[in-house]
Amino acid sequence: MHNSSSSSRHVWADRLFMGAGLLSVAMALGLSLGAPPPGAAGGTWWIALVVWAILLTLSGSLVFEIAGGYLSLQNLLAVTGVLIFGMAPALWIVILSIIGSEIILTRWAERLHAPRRTWRRTLSVTATNVSFQVLSLLVGWLAFRAIGGRVPMREFSTSASLSPIVLFLGYFITNNLLFSLNLKIEEGEPIHRTLWRDWQMVALFDLLPLPLSIVIAHVYVKLGLWSFIGLSFYLLGGMVLIHVLNQARTATERRVTDLSILNEIGRALSSALNLDELLETVHNQVRRIFDTTNFFIVTYEQGSDEWVSAFRLEHGERQPVARRKLGAGLTGYIIRNRTPLLFRTGAEVDAFLAQQGITRVGEPSRSWMGVPLIAADEVVGAMAIQSYTQEHLYTPQDLDLFSTIAAQVAIAIRNARLYAETRRRADEATSLFNIGVLLASTLDMDEILMAIYREASQVMDTTGFSVALYDEASQQVHFELAIDQGERLEHFSRPISETPLNAWIIHNQQAIFVRDPERDVFPIQEMVTVGREWLPRSFVGIPLIYKGRAIGAITVQSERPFAFDQHQKQVLESIAHLAAPALENARLNSRTQ
Repeated sequence: MHNSSSSSRHVWADRLFMGAGLLSVAMALGLSLGAPPPGAAGGTWWIALVVWAILLTLSGSLVFEIAGGYLSLQNLLAVTGVLIFGMAPALWIVILSIIGSEIILTRWAERLHAPRRTWRRTLSVTATNVSFQVLSLLVGWLAFRAIGGRVPMREFSTSASLSPIVLFLGYFITNNLLFSLNLKIEEGEPIHRTLWRDWQMVALFDLLPLPLSIVIAHVYVKLGLWSFIGLSFYLLGGMVLIHVLNQARTATERRVTDLSILNEIGRALSSALNLDELLETVHNQVRRIFDTTNFFIVTYEQGSDEWVSAFRLEHGERQPVARRKLGAGLTGYIIRNRTPLLFRTGAEVDAFLAQQGITRVGEPSRSWMGVPLIAADEVVGAMAIQSYTQEHLYTPQDLDLFSTIAAQVAIAIRNARLYAETRRRADEATSLFNIGVLLASTLDMDEILMAIYREASQVMDTTGFSVALYDEASQQVHFELAIDQGERLEHFSRPISETPLNAWIIHNQQAIFVRDPERDVFPIQEMVTVGREWLPRSFVGIPLIYKGRAIGAITVQSERPFAFDQHQKQVLESIAHLAAPALENARLNSRTQ
């Protein structure tokens, strides 16, 4: 759901950590100015420094996923840099490597299977990581120096290992406290919960490897540059192998999860035959995989020139059902062309709309993914999901999964329609049989009228309804039954010239079917009078024909557009066909009496 306080908290956190990042750079600069020149270390010192900077940069790019987030060997290598090169050079290596690795992760996110993000977000993450690393190293360094630790390490006895262990613990504790503080600021999660969650995994991958930094420093100091370079390549190969294996594991786990969810979706949809319940079920299942804050399903009838937004969420809020022209929006394009669409940025959406000459529907999207719903080679709708705030949110793999879900949804929608159609036809057949029996067994006009109204109400909105009989001799139309806003009116009559729509129906012995006056055309544009004057948005008028002549008309109207469909018109025609003889017989009977 759209949450302004959450957004403002994220903005505040970004600014805070950007400031902390700049402060960290300033601290590194201050330490550099006060540090002795590295010349005494020899010419190989610079080569080792460059190799270590490259290794540290690549380690930050080759992250691997665990339950609590992402880890790399960057922490191990950062601490090792302090032991080999000293605090000031190590800080600059760390700062430059973080900048380099974050640029790599953003530029080649898809190849590295990393989350996509904007450059602005990259700037914020970079500043956060720089501040975390610099502050953690500073705390560990101060503790290290407080007990007499010196760099570069040249003694590797048991007693000499105490000061590096203090460095490791100071660095590790500070780093995890800052990480927990970050989650507290950005997501409101309590610090103690963050520290406790996945602590075993963090300790295994983050704390326990730190003593290896003593071994690496020993290789550099005792065995020389080439052994150090060889070890660096060995570490790099290990990182690449871990990264590849982790990605393979992640891909396998995701595939298994996707198949499990698809199986559950199939079971859930197979038991949903009511369309509204079906759409709600689809949403509940899709949100297990994707963020459905902005999600919609539209339905489409083959041959129609419009689609219906049957289920739509905007900023997490359910929206009313709406109708759109077939040519409107990206959804209309998907339905017309039977093809999925994936846009990773708002610029891609804008360019496609301009290229295709499509009118935008709704707010501009930063990420958009939509697929057609096709069952039995027939388009029954479309399904889409979007984000108004985040770019690069969806991948081709997401589109494949979304399309697979859509195939199941389309079949379920088609089955729900077939079920509803079968049930409706059975109910209508029963209703028409019942009304036929009733009309054939009575001459009571009011009983016949109420039977017509009752059966018509089973299939359509009859809050505006009338049954009018035409007296050719007096040129009067007698409204035997008139319902206005759901209330029955007293019997009244009008000259046929004052009821133009009824007059047109009776004189032409043809039906009038208007779903929306903005799209359909009334054969006569005058106002309709049934209790009061109004021009209906939806109108169905059926002639009552007996022995080749029109004896009246049944009309139903609504102030809502698209209130009636073609099938409802056909049902009303069947009712009129059965009712005409009964109404004429009842009228003759009343005249005889």
